[in-house]
Amino acid sequence: MSAVPETTAATEDPLVDWQRLEALLSGTGPRRATHAALADLFARGRIPRPTAGVYHGLLLTTLGPPVDVPLRGLMRMWTPWWGKRLHPDRAAGVNLFPRPNHLLYRLLMPSQSFERDGELMRGVHFRLATQAAAFGEDQTVGVIDYGAVPTNPGFVKRVRYEYVQVAPDAYLGRMLFRTKRTLRMTGYFTLRGPLRD
Repeated sequence: MSAVPETTAATEDPLVDWQRLEALLSGTGPRRATHAALADLFARGRIPRPTAGVYHGLLLTTLGPPVDVPLRGLMRMWTPWWGKRLHPDRAAGVNLFPRPNHLLYRLLMPSQSFERDGELMRGVHFRLATQAAAFGEDQTVGVIDYGAVPTNPGFVKRVRYEYVQVAPDAYLGRMLFRTKRTLRMTGYFTLRGPLRD
């Protein structure tokens, strides 16, 4: 598997020009404008119906200026997360990580089992579902639910991802974290695929 393999063909009209989206996420624009654009795009996203395969992921932004800039710089030099392998037929999936980083994840999550997946490592499983969005009226989204996997560590079980389709083979997601009192949004990410191995 190459670093970012080609995606398979898709015919659905896009909601966004992907190159324009990537330019928006370059970090040169105002933070509030970027978040507003992502929130608007997410609200217009379609219900995702992904097929089985590997999806390359990218962390776009968090929701705090002290974190956004250094995190983006770090991600350009070192990527701790590569993407996800989805199995919609089983309503399940697993994260993919660069192989050099798997020792770090074993240290952080010793209860997790990590296995080779081609040139990558896979671990930290989740369940897939289609549900009402946690925020926003009358929107149905795809859900990546870590809390539904008993073997996940406690802090991982508090994580909920919601995602929508915004272009052929392209999905926009938002990261949510459950505290004792509420569900907080912590940032956005993308998934592109399924990719050709």
